[in-house]
Amino acid sequence: MNPRHWSSDAAHALCRVTGHSDPVAAMIARADALLDEAAVAGPPVPLAVLASFQGIRSIETIDIVASGRLIVHPEGSVVQVNRAESPARRQFTIAHEIAHTLLPAYAAHPHDVEDVHTGDYPPTAEEEHLCDVGASALLLPERWLRPAAQQRPPSLASLQDIARQFKASLEATARAVARLDVWPFALVFWEPGWRKADRAAAAQGDPIPPALRVTRAIAAPSFGVYIPRNKSVAEDTSIYQAYASGSPTHGIDRLTLRTADTDVQAESVYVPLMRGAVLHPRVVSFLLRPHTDATPRDHSISA
Repeated sequence: MNPRHWSSDAAHALCRVTGHSDPVAAMIARADALLDEAAVAGPPVPLAVLASFQGIRSIETIDIVASGRLIVHPEGSVVQVNRAESPARRQFTIAHEIAHTLLPAYAAHPHDVEDVHTGDYPPTAEEEHLCDVGASALLLPERWLRPAAQQRPPSLASLQDIARQFKASLEATARAVARLDVWPFALVFWEPGWRKADRAAAAQGDPIPPALRVTRAIAAPSFGVYIPRNKSVAEDTSIYQAYASGSPTHGIDRLTLRTADTDVQAESVYVPLMRGAVLHPRVVSFLLRPHTDATPRDHSISA
């Protein structure tokens, strides 16, 4: 695979000040250095302490539309996070705003920042994506995350245990564990929805029922299967039964993908999601290949 070409000044400056050729490695190195400077001994990481080392005097939870803001003040900057988001989501946003201060350009010229939705910036938005990388490195440092995952069997309950230990969201934890490739797993979020053509038909009054479809999939490289967004799952699967029954399920399910049909060992739970004032149905599935040794355990999660 060809190395990614980075074009932004933020990426190039990170490499210059750290000596790393890869901006991702450079951001992680900056995060590790801050953890060392603050003498953090283990999880959960005290983000308020890290913030104070970076000239941030306070962290406020307020009513805003964006996930978070970093506001510059001469006597000390302020981080503001969205009251409507979960405590775990707010933790990641705080870490993201701290990561902005690790960028050389910010250190040279501090400026206000507003982040619409942290944790979801694509690689093409290089500066914000690198701040997501930095947030993960601060909140879920590899030095403690790798042994935490290695000491547990791959399962949804184990992932949630780690999330609680690090005070991180399930999604952020899954992304960090997947990046380390400790387990050959995927974490998939499903919601009822339509294909593009079906949405148009539904708008014309054709009563096409929604299918349960992928809204987000996080997979370790060793999982070995690409699960595309908007892929539907059959109603005879344990994944769909978690949606239909509202109860946890586990089983061997077949996913029909473009390349080939793939069997997966699935643990699924029904976890509805509040958007604004509306509760939307959602299923979260932890997937392994059937040959992987894993024992499902009883669990309750908040994703």
